[in-house]
Amino acid sequence: MLSNKSGLFLPLILFMLYATCLYAQDYTRVDIGLGTLTESSTDENANYHVTSGGTVLGTYNLSRSLAVEGSFGYLPAFQHSVWEERGHEELGFGGLKMGRRGSRLGIYGKIEPGLVSFSCGVSFYGLPPVYNPYTNCERRTDFALQYGAVVQYALSPTTALRFDAAQTLATEFDQVIARYPSGALHGQAAEILTGHVGQHADFRFSIVQGFGLADKDGREGQAPQGRVDAGVFFALQPRVHLLDTDLQPDKGGGVWVSWNFSKYWSWDTTALYFERHNNNTSYQDGGNPFEGFSGFKYGIRRDRVGIFGKVRGGPVIFSRTESAFLQTQTSVTVGFSKFVDYGLDTGGVVEVYPYRRLILRAEAGEVSIFYPSTHVETENGPIPVAGLERSTMMLIFGGGYRF
Repeated sequence: MLSNKSGLFLPLILFMLYATCLYAQDYTRVDIGLGTLTESSTDENANYHVTSGGTVLGTYNLSRSLAVEGSFGYLPAFQHSVWEERGHEELGFGGLKMGRRGSRLGIYGKIEPGLVSFSCGVSFYGLPPVYNPYTNCERRTDFALQYGAVVQYALSPTTALRFDAAQTLATEFDQVIARYPSGALHGQAAEILTGHVGQHADFRFSIVQGFGLADKDGREGQAPQGRVDAGVFFALQPRVHLLDTDLQPDKGGGVWVSWNFSKYWSWDTTALYFERHNNNTSYQDGGNPFEGFSGFKYGIRRDRVGIFGKVRGGPVIFSRTESAFLQTQTSVTVGFSKFVDYGLDTGGVVEVYPYRRLILRAEAGEVSIFYPSTHVETENGPIPVAGLERSTMMLIFGGGYRF
């Protein structure tokens, strides 16, 4: 695993700013690519590794700036991960790519859901005293999300070199790998792999061949006009809370408001509330979370669709955290209070405009939560609690109106 935070989208925004000044080039209707894939990973001893393999991709260009594409990658080396990412890895993604083409250079953002599969993702070591790691294997496949930047350089009207830099998030939920009659292992009834959100840096270099040259002068539709967008949405945020060991699919809802400076730039704000029926609390996490993010959204709008990168920050407030733990010979008193953490929300936004002022909106990306250091009051005085950072996936679906 490797947490790259939001750094992948910051250069993407700078690239796209530069690319808006370039002249349009010829483009082909269909692109087929073949290349190399390099991915980060961490082994069971917490050592960082880079694993390489091959990739194939297919792209259908709807216009100079918008494309639908899919890819498949294979990493032949057997990975010995600390988590469920063991064995030979296969990756498949499909989604949208949108940006600008110049006379030679094209620069894009991409956001693609898909699947990540490991040949030994479920491995049972056996009962003591005999352990046989990585021998009793079953395949494990998880939902994943990939987002990042694409740079493409045209060698000719139909041939190009392509470089992808992206982050992959994989939701690896809890899974029972063995059940024991009468608690055969230390009184346990089952052996369970606890979940987490896996993170990988993903780099690809490909040679792309195009087929069916399209008209470079074809006009693209203009974005619908409107200064302010607003709407409501449903949110899904798979994450491991600080006191929990399993990956929980937190569900909630919220609202968004966007102030559109142009068809490229917007100031975007979201407010989310998650209701959790869980009494587990810690000093920095617990109760029902509220998340409020505000920041820039940048991309391209056309008459029916828009795709953007987002970089937003703001507070993450937990409604019930432990602030005091006072114990005497006859009683225990636990004090609770709200606690404010901070978050950084990065990823992609896709908007569809079925009618002039109606908006269907989907978001996908990563929320990095920064838990500041604090202290808890005890009968012997305050005890310090260290700060930490944890990343989660965020998926949002909703609708709104353009004013």
